[in-house]
Amino acid sequence: MNFCHVINDRYVNNLIVLMSSIFENCKGDHCFYILSNGLKNENEKKIQQFAEKNFSKVFLIMVDDSCLKNVPLKRKDFDKTPYYKLLLPLLLPENVNRILYMDVDMIVLKDLTALYMVDFNGAALAAVPDPLVNTRDLNYLKKMQVNLQKGQRYFNSGLILFNIELMRSIYCLEDALNYIEKNGSTFKFHDQEVLNGLFLNNYKQLPEIYNYLTVYRSIPDLLQYLMKIKKDILPNIVVLHYANPTKPWKKNYIGKYEEYFWKYAKVSPIYDNIRINEKNSIVEQVKALYNTLKRKIIK
Repeated sequence: MNFCHVINDRYVNNLIVLMSSIFENCKGDHCFYILSNGLKNENEKKIQQFAEKNFSKVFLIMVDDSCLKNVPLKRKDFDKTPYYKLLLPLLLPENVNRILYMDVDMIVLKDLTALYMVDFNGAALAAVPDPLVNTRDLNYLKKMQVNLQKGQRYFNSGLILFNIELMRSIYCLEDALNYIEKNGSTFKFHDQEVLNGLFLNNYKQLPEIYNYLTVYRSIPDLLQYLMKIKKDILPNIVVLHYANPTKPWKKNYIGKYEEYFWKYAKVSPIYDNIRINEKNSIVEQVKALYNTLKRKIIK
């Protein structure tokens, strides 16, 4: 399988944990195309050695992001890397016809072959509709011209199977840059907004099991999960996406299934480099939850 990830030095360890879950659940040799604007030598070596140990290859692609100079950044901890996936059709080698892009805050729980071999049916990409945006943010959907009654669904860009063969013939970076110039001042979700703006009517909808957001859907959902009284749907999930304000490797993580991040972190070569004392605590979780709710109330 061909995988793609966009990272900087801060997310190398997270990439390796994700790779660990891929190697555990997806047999065979794989190719990982890593887009960055430059990694430290030791980080490049770390990724390469781990892939080689698992009979896979890594191709590091250096990105000149000068063409992205005007992209809006909505989070202080972000640089331009989220937008690098807009460059994929231009940077991948000619022998790559499809590729699975994954954010590095994901964990794979089952084999990805069925997902990877999905029939595009002429679509430019395949992705999972965002269950939160499509139910909670109707004003945003209106701005994005999403018509739920006609079956349109705004998709999450954390996992995308790209039909690179088709995109080479229909995709133009200038279209993406023009969209950013026109709409960037109102962006909420970086590259996700651009990809929806361009491909909302040209993507194949995938089931939620391939990009399950680990955020709590409501206060009752949180309480039922913590008290372990809600029916567990985990056996059906293929990919967990920790698309939370806090992450499972932080002590103030708010969300579900952090134990699966640590499961694959423990069998990866970087486990000793992760600060074990940042594993979650109920006290820090309550504090983070309180701050989150307070921001929403004030907002």
